[in-house]
Amino acid sequence: MSTPSPATPQHDLWTCPQCGTQLDLSTLGFHVEIACTQCGERAYVHSMLANYKIDSVLGIGGMSVVFRARDLVLGRPLAIKVLNDTYRDEPERIAGLENECALMAKVRHENVVNVYSAGWSRGQFYIAMELVDGRNLELIVAERGFLLPADALEIVRQVALGLQSAHEAGLLHRD
Repeated sequence: MSTPSPATPQHDLWTCPQCGTQLDLSTLGFHVEIACTQCGERAYVHSMLANYKIDSVLGIGGMSVVFRARDLVLGRPLAIKVLNDTYRDEPERIAGLENECALMAKVRHENVVNVYSAGWSRGQFYIAMELVDGRNLELIVAERGFLLPADALEIVRQVALGLQSAHEAGLLHRD
């Protein structure tokens, strides 16, 4: 029986579609915009996590970034949450995100997004979850100026029901 040879270091090469120049991306992080050193062509690279293709940024918070993505196996849109570059290598933050994911997966309610999966890819822990298309309440209020009391009460009722379900699963929502 032969002994396996040590793994050869792999280079992560990108070829510019404009001029053909190759760049080594192996030192770059996840979902990074680069520019070709020859022609200046710009592109986002490292936009795959497991079998998910990242399309765009949905939101940026104090600790994490949420991306719009597509599950290439199931063909459905979803949201991917990862820690931002500041916290991505901090064990306590990673543990917190893993714990959040485990608790979120226990919650089953129409007003709470579903967790589809979680894991590690490209040295990054991620949570893949339901993508809810719709408009942000902040934008709705900015457009209208105010909500009718009945509309505001209905939104508060739905949020409270979702938070109650999360609380019953042991999740503390801090936003």
